[in-house]
Amino acid sequence: MRQKALYVSIWKKKERAAFEQLSEVMGTDWPKKRKSIRALISINPICPRFLDSWSFFIFFNYRNPSHAVETILHEVCHFLYFKKWKEVFPAAKRRTFESPHIEWHLSELLAPIILNGPELRPFLKKKAAFYEEHEAVKIKGVSAPVYFTKLYERRESFESFLKESYREIKKYKKRFAF
Repeated sequence: MRQKALYVSIWKKKERAAFEQLSEVMGTDWPKKRKSIRALISINPICPRFLDSWSFFIFFNYRNPSHAVETILHEVCHFLYFKKWKEVFPAAKRRTFESPHIEWHLSELLAPIILNGPELRPFLKKKAAFYEEHEAVKIKGVSAPVYFTKLYERRESFESFLKESYREIKKYKKRFAF
């Protein structure tokens, strides 16, 4: 469990400031009654998140511990993101927050975009990565991550960005059927 201690020590130095920045960027507060987010060490290199329990798996043996920080930030971003999503789209069905729904695809595109923004980029040693499948999707001649990053960069507010990006991804929904 040496890796766990290393991940905890690195994350603890960034946790408070990172959570504050995520909240500020998304324009929503962390829930008052939510006491903790649990990261579970796993042999699985795929790191699923569980919205109902606010927990996720993290790979036990990243070659570079900074990758653990990126994974943590990516996964905790989802928890606040979907809280904000429900504020903006109160009629949203919970099941759409999981694969293969377009809302899930959008969340997986937007997490790295948010993390690569100027407010959260200082917490990472390298740019946050996108799913290869999303990189392969082309919209108006560019990859989906580039397309949605451009929308993010010109946003008026996070709420307006969510609305616009949701409208846009629905236009290209068939391209995300993988």
